[in-house]
Amino acid sequence: MSENADPFLKKYVPVDTDLVDNLEHYASDKIHVQIHYKDHTGTAQEMRGLIGDVYTKEHQEFLKMVDGREIRLDQITEVISKKH
Repeated sequence: MSENADPFLKKYVPVDTDLVDNLEHYASDKIHVQIHYKDHTGTAQEMRGLIGDVYTKEHQEFLKMVDGREIRLDQITEVISKKH
């Protein structure tokens, strides 16, 4: 597989259950987050906003922001909650 392949095509690496629990908590309590992750080229990226859903599809876990952006949880490198 090439280095520039779509990250969703790479083998999924299960994430720590604490990360999933925290993401679900941020979603249910409508806590703004800043999420750092690696894109398909391995470049560090970030997104900010509210998490709309954390879900599993085909044995892979995903996060969907309320604005529709989605990432697979194994792409996440850091999550910072922004409590007001």
